[in-house]
Amino acid sequence: MSLFFDADRINKSPEVAAAQAYGSARRRKGRLLYYTLLVFVGAASFAAYAFYERQSFEEELAAQKERLLRSFDGELSGLRRELTADDSSLYPYVEPSKPHEFAVKHLNVRPEQPEYVFSKEETERTGIRRERNESDIDSDVERINAALRGRTADNGSSGDEKRRVVKKDLKSVFDEAVNSTNTGDLNFRIPETSSSSRSGGSGMRDATDISMMPSDIRNAVPSFVYSSHNYSTDASKRSITLNGNVIKEGGSYRNLEVLKIAENYVVMRVNGRSFSIKAMEDYRQ
Repeated sequence: MSLFFDADRINKSPEVAAAQAYGSARRRKGRLLYYTLLVFVGAASFAAYAFYERQSFEEELAAQKERLLRSFDGELSGLRRELTADDSSLYPYVEPSKPHEFAVKHLNVRPEQPEYVFSKEETERTGIRRERNESDIDSDVERINAALRGRTADNGSSGDEKRRVVKKDLKSVFDEAVNSTNTGDLNFRIPETSSSSRSGGSGMRDATDISMMPSDIRNAVPSFVYSSHNYSTDASKRSITLNGNVIKEGGSYRNLEVLKIAENYVVMRVNGRSFSIKAMEDYRQ
């Protein structure tokens, strides 16, 4: 009943109703303003926070870029030192090289072959081979004298008789033997009249000496150091050592085939061509 009473009173006094309506509208406006301000402040705070985070991210990204560029510059500096002048034209970060001031001139001269310097061990080995060559010459002289006398060199005759002057036809054979020993050509024949000469003195008669072979065959033979020579009447026990490798008769070293190991020489084959080489004689192309 009070509600109707108030309504009746308001209807009777319009000033009170207007005042109440004004107060209610003012309160609604205040609340709306408060909410609007709250939303604005929140949006501003969020925008400020987002701006701050973005700025921090950009600064961190710039720092990472700087570090990456420094690292890349260091790598380029290393490449710049390693690249040649021709390669530098392919890379933009490499400074192009300046042309040199030298001029190339062609001289019409033949280059001299450098003289090979032997080591002490090779010199000693060469001296041993030279002594063996001299002993081979002496044995050839003895065989020639024995052929002239019709008997072997081991007949007990004196040294003067062994080295006496031979006839002119045998003297030419002797000179050929001496020259071939000095030049490496061992394709000569000494007259042999006894069975001992035929069995042990045939020397390098089985094949052409390596020095007389064509250049393509000589170039096909690999260089080697002839360090040992083992000869035996039993063929299975014969062996030689080339560059530290032991090769038996019938074996091979690289492209070389060892066909025969004689008392003072070896017969080898390369590219289907046979040749002979003296024992303990190194070979260099």
